[in-house]
Amino acid sequence: MKRFFMTMLMLTMAALTLTAQNTSKYESYIEVTGKAEKEVVPDEIYLSITIDQEKSKAKESVVAQERKMIAALKRIGIDVENNLTVSDMSSDLQTYILRKRTVQTTKTYQLKLNNADQVSKVFETLAQLDIADTQVIKSTCSDMEAVKEQLRVEAMQNARKMADTLAEAIDQKAGSAFLITDNNYMGGSVNYNGLMMTRATKFDMVTEESADQSSGIEFKKLKFSYSVNVRFELLPRAE
Repeated sequence: MKRFFMTMLMLTMAALTLTAQNTSKYESYIEVTGKAEKEVVPDEIYLSITIDQEKSKAKESVVAQERKMIAALKRIGIDVENNLTVSDMSSDLQTYILRKRTVQTTKTYQLKLNNADQVSKVFETLAQLDIADTQVIKSTCSDMEAVKEQLRVEAMQNARKMADTLAEAIDQKAGSAFLITDNNYMGGSVNYNGLMMTRATKFDMVTEESADQSSGIEFKKLKFSYSVNVRFELLPRAE
């Protein structure tokens, strides 16, 4: 362990020395931070659905309620085969193995949906089946990596524009970039502000923007942000 920390320390010192050497090559430079942001409507919405025999008014078994739920979801156009899964497979398997001695009274599923209209239909359908223990557990977008790549480019372009503007203000010009620091080593920041816990019998997700007018339900957009620090050589303006 001690050797590992010594190695990391030496690498860090070498990197700092190299940076100092690269910087010293330039008599003057300008350092700016380029930022880019984008809001995206979530197109992957995950629900947690729990069937509970004890909470059912008719005290129907889990198996009976499951059959009704799957049939009802298919009728409203939900791709059950690909988007409905059991949340805890190990628990489900254990129940299957011990079913001769244990009666399964609850079962939890995860359902993937694509828009607010589907969410509205599913909540309404489940409420009609007396399955009220339903929650929105996650909302995200399918092309997240593409969005991040786009923001990387925009952040660099914005840094260039800012450097040009500042250099022109002092009658100089920004040259080539010689040091770029990516501030997003974890892939950029995402504000998951579209997430809200709800129940089928009291479903209220009215927020601002990104509304699906056909359903009356709205999801807040996911806000992505990205930033880079860039140093440009500062040059005299050509006569």
